[in-house]
Amino acid sequence: MNESDAQRSGKYVTCKCQHCNDHIEFDASDFNKGETRTVECPHCHLETIIFVPPSQNPPPIPPTSQTQAVKGTILDYTIQTNAGIISGDDGQRYSFQGAEWRETGKYPTKGMRVDFSPQTGIATAIYLIQDAQNAASTNSEKRDCNHVIAGLFGIFLGGFGIHKFYMGYQKDGLTYLLTFVFGFILCGIPSVIIAVIGIIEGIIYLSSTQQEFERKYILNRHNLFSYEMFGSKNPTEKQKTSSWLKRVVILLIILFVLFIIAMVIANLGEVKSN
Repeated sequence: MNESDAQRSGKYVTCKCQHCNDHIEFDASDFNKGETRTVECPHCHLETIIFVPPSQNPPPIPPTSQTQAVKGTILDYTIQTNAGIISGDDGQRYSFQGAEWRETGKYPTKGMRVDFSPQTGIATAIYLIQDAQNAASTNSEKRDCNHVIAGLFGIFLGGFGIHKFYMGYQKDGLTYLLTFVFGFILCGIPSVIIAVIGIIEGIIYLSSTQQEFERKYILNRHNLFSYEMFGSKNPTEKQKTSSWLKRVVILLIILFVLFIIAMVIANLGEVKSN
């Protein structure tokens, strides 16, 4: 058998020399996968490393189907977790993170119609659909409220629920008003408590930025003593503990204010009696 027949019977491959960059042809029949050997280059006569190069014809990449956008409606969005749920028009529900929200100047709101890319139960690249339904939803839920005005109303007229009426919380405002008016039946204690709560809410509104105020209290309708203010709608045990601690602190502040008021009233009574 001549040399050409021997080459055809073997598994001959070529590899470039590291020095002269010329091709070296060798029999790779007894090479293991990933094995390298040091040989003398027949061209430059320097030692170089040879190995079986990867195939010049890699296996074809299977065609991938292009992800099609899906339209849907936002069912829920929580600011604290910066996450929400979308009900797709394809009958599936998709969770999403706020980082996937592509609109600037607007926040995800319940009822918004959106367009997104589905990725195994997750919505990505979410865009707001500019239609009449979204315009009506945004206009009905968002009021032109200023956090400074709401805060001042809460501090000076909180007992009457004026700040709640101003923000569109009609039921809460009515509750504040009735509690304050009829609270004098019980020596005015409920009236003082509801007024103190209004003061606390007013301070919170004043300490918030306008953007935070609109997002929390106008669009997402958070209340002072709700889990939504202190954590997510499905709080963990840690979040529940933190929530209750904050509530206890607020209650202690209210009791302290009531104690000061009681001391002032008692002193005024003593002055009048003398």
